[in-house]
Amino acid sequence: VTFLITSKDVIHGFRIQGTNVNVMVVPGEMSKATARFDRPGEYLILCTEYCGVGHQGMFGKVIAE
Repeated sequence: VTFLITSKDVIHGFRIQGTNVNVMVVPGEMSKATARFDRPGEYLILCTEYCGVGHQGMFGKVIAE
Protein backbone atom coordinates (compact mmCIF):
# COMPACT_ATOMS: atom_id res chain seq x y z
CA VAL A 1 0.00 0.00 0.00
CA THR A 2 1.34 3.44 -0.90
CA PHE A 3 0.40 6.37 1.33
CA LEU A 4 0.51 9.97 0.05
CA ILE A 5 0.50 12.31 3.05
CA THR A 6 0.23 16.10 3.29
CA SER A 7 -0.09 18.71 6.02
CA LYS A 8 -1.76 22.12 5.88
CA ASP A 9 -0.45 23.45 9.18
CA VAL A 10 2.75 22.19 10.86
CA ILE A 11 5.28 19.36 10.64
CA HIS A 12 3.87 15.98 11.60
CA GLY A 13 5.35 12.51 11.86
CA PHE A 14 3.60 9.52 10.26
CA ARG A 15 4.49 6.14 11.73
CA ILE A 16 2.77 2.80 11.26
CA GLN A 17 3.64 0.50 14.15
CA GLY A 18 4.85 -2.94 13.15
CA THR A 19 6.21 -1.69 9.81
CA ASN A 20 9.21 0.29 8.59
CA VAL A 21 7.02 3.32 7.72
CA ASN A 22 8.16 6.44 9.58
CA VAL A 23 8.15 9.71 7.60
CA MET A 24 8.13 13.44 8.27
CA VAL A 25 5.18 15.34 6.83
CA VAL A 26 6.13 18.93 5.97
CA PRO A 27 3.50 21.58 5.16
CA GLY A 28 3.19 22.23 1.45
CA GLU A 29 5.03 19.04 0.48
CA MET A 30 3.86 15.53 -0.40
CA SER A 31 5.33 12.66 1.62
CA LYS A 32 5.15 9.16 0.19
CA ALA A 33 5.50 5.88 2.06
CA THR A 34 4.95 2.31 0.96
CA ALA A 35 4.19 -0.59 3.29
CA ARG A 36 3.63 -4.27 2.76
CA PHE A 37 1.37 -5.98 5.25
CA ASP A 38 2.30 -9.67 5.36
CA ARG A 39 -0.14 -10.52 8.12
CA PRO A 40 -3.76 -9.51 8.59
CA GLY A 41 -4.50 -7.27 11.53
CA GLU A 42 -4.78 -3.72 12.76
CA TYR A 43 -1.75 -1.46 12.54
CA LEU A 44 -1.71 1.72 14.63
CA ILE A 45 -0.81 5.02 12.93
CA LEU A 46 0.76 7.66 15.19
CA CYS A 47 1.96 11.23 14.80
CA THR A 48 5.58 11.06 16.01
CA GLU A 49 6.39 14.77 15.88
CA TYR A 50 4.96 17.04 18.58
CA CYS A 51 2.66 19.28 16.56
CA GLY A 52 0.80 21.29 19.19
CA VAL A 53 -2.48 21.10 21.09
CA GLY A 54 -4.27 17.88 20.25
CA HIS A 55 -1.10 15.99 19.33
CA GLN A 56 -1.99 13.13 21.68
CA GLY A 57 -5.23 12.61 19.76
CA MET A 58 -3.60 12.20 16.36
CA PHE A 59 -3.81 8.52 15.63
CA GLY A 60 -5.55 6.12 13.30
CA LYS A 61 -5.27 2.59 12.06
CA VAL A 62 -4.81 0.51 8.95
CA ILE A 63 -6.78 -2.72 8.75
CA ALA A 64 -5.09 -5.40 6.64
CA GLU A 65 -7.29 -8.32 5.69
